Amino acid sequence: MKKLLMIFLVVMILSPGAQAQKGTIGLFADVAHSSWCASNPAPPNQYFVTMYIFAFPTINGFRSAEFAVSYPDHPDFFALTWTPNPDNVLTKDNLVDGYSITFDSCPTDAFELGHQLLLIRTADPLELHPIPAPNHPGATTMFLAACAFPYLLDAAYPFTSLFLNYNGTEAECGATDTEPASWGAIKGMYRE
Repeated sequence: MKKLLMIFLVVMILSPGAQAQKGTIGLFADVAHSSWCASNPAPPNQYFVTMYIFAFPTINGFRSAEFAVSYPDHPDFFALTWTPNPDNVLTKDNLVDGYSITFDSCPTDAFELGHQLLLIRTADPLELHPIPAPNHPGATTMFLAACAFPYLLDAAYPFTSLFLNYNGTEAECGATDTEPASWGAIKGMYRE
């Protein structure tokens, strides 16, 4: 039984269908792309956050990205300076209506598309989301263009949104509960 399971796993790992992953685009509160939550460290309720936008391509890499950002409709939220990755060779439009950015390189790992300074003057919870470009004709999804000619557009999906003023008790920014177990107990679940 164990040999059969091992053969099945090897076949799944080596099959093209198992390797066909989708690219994603995420919004983060840090350049290490490890946090998607930010809040004011000390009152008053005015603070700055830098939003980092990262693309996570497929194993084939990407040449360009097309996406937009859905900003909160709040009178005390301000999207300030946008700084695209300086390695770009072409940018078009804006983050609200739809943004395109192209590179000479072909990144295959997490890659910063750019960052934007945000001013928040409220304690209300706010959310920002990566979305398809609303003003680009026919855009029903975000895209990452493949590296190889003819540079086909591959659908990209949201990886993370940015959550502001969440206190850590909400599911979006809170800790994830785990069940304590020993390694032996975990292995025991798979014994014949």
